[in-house]
Order: sequence, then C-alpha cells, then structure tokens
Amino acid sequence: IVTTGERLSPEEVFRRIDLIQLSDVKDWCNYRIKGKPVSITGLGNVDSLPSLAEISNSLSSA
Repeated sequence: IVTTGERLSPEEVFRRIDLIQLSDVKDWCNYRIKGKPVSITGLGNVDSLPSLAEISNSLSSA
C-alpha cells in the first residue's frame, strides 16, 4: 500500500496503478538497485536460472 497522505477510493487507486508503464518500473529499478549487490534464490529446478554474474552484468549494462 502506497501512502499518499490522502484517502483514495479503490477506483482511484486502481486508476493510478493502471497508469504505471513498464518504463516506470524499469526507471525505478535502475534508480533503486543498479550498482548495488544482488542476491537470488531459486526453488525447484534451477537449471535455467541465470548465474549471479549474468544477473549482475545485465543490471550494470542496463
């Protein structure tokens, strides 16, 4: 739940969420986690899970 300082109706909350674009999420992630240490957890078959180095490299080149 995001605190906005005002009471929002459920419809307004959903309207605001619907406005979020993929680029908004990418920008936020780059701002918050780019250049910071990464940790991963896998459960089950992890054969296709990228290595920690691959994940770190893709974050630093994004």
